[in-house]
Amino acid sequence: MKRFIAATLLGLALTGCNKKTNDDNSAAGTNFTSYQQWDINGQRLGNVGDVSDEYRMEDWPDWVYNIFKPLDTANLTGYNWSEVVVDRLYPNPCGNTQFLRTFATQPINLKLALIDPSKKVYLLKSMELNSAQHDLQLNYTNLGMTTPSYYRLFYTFSAAGKPYFQRGHIDIYKTQQ
Repeated sequence: MKRFIAATLLGLALTGCNKKTNDDNSAAGTNFTSYQQWDINGQRLGNVGDVSDEYRMEDWPDWVYNIFKPLDTANLTGYNWSEVVVDRLYPNPCGNTQFLRTFATQPINLKLALIDPSKKVYLLKSMELNSAQHDLQLNYTNLGMTTPSYYRLFYTFSAAGKPYFQRGHIDIYKTQQ
């Protein structure tokens, strides 16, 4: 009986500590109001809300994969599975320019999609990353984004035979044009 109670309590403790994957802040949700704050030099300033789901490998609902479908024609030949890191998106809050810091150990394909809470796509991009650290400039000028407003940047890395092997999201607060 003691073992049963101990096992039950352990099971409850383990499942009670898991973050819900279908809450509004997860990839499936449309609440983009929690974000990590970074200054113009890429120095971390803090958080607004619960950001525990950002910069992490996550499962995506079908609607997110559907956003990337127009980019699925990219030829992944020559891209090898690689250790990859998305380190930071700065500054956040932002104006019309942000930098996405990434690292890869092999040439890899990176795809990006920027959406608003109504799932309108503002930016859809596929690019090659060589093995190194990169600060990729993202320019939001002329995308028709409103301010102040919240957005979500989905990112995924792909290699030959391994599409979408690493994927996640970052929430953005755009405060100025």
